[in-house]
Amino acid sequence: MSCDRIIDWPRVKPKNEDIALLLRDYFGEAGTVHWDRDRWIVSLHGKPSCPFKRLSPSGKSIQEVMDEAGERWIEVWPSDNCLYVMTRNQDHYTNDLAAGLVGVISRYWGGKVQGA
Repeated sequence: MSCDRIIDWPRVKPKNEDIALLLRDYFGEAGTVHWDRDRWIVSLHGKPSCPFKRLSPSGKSIQEVMDEAGERWIEVWPSDNCLYVMTRNQDHYTNDLAAGLVGVISRYWGGKVQGA
């Protein structure tokens, strides 16, 4: 599943350094955070998984799609008026971590999540 989550800043946006600190503390040893051109990349440890793999084995499962990718990551892209938290073809675990991250960021800096 891919998902773009957007947090609008009603006030001054956080500094990139502060976003990095929050990311590193949020993920701890579960992931590695690094800057790549215009966004933060959180590379998550472990292989993608599918909670339904053994419950409903019909056709090509999300697990098989994820096995082809083999990696878990979240992109955090700051812009002037908002922050994007993006996942690209990621498993449920990664998407749930990204959703939790959006909640933490929006609460801490007073941002408004689009569509919430």
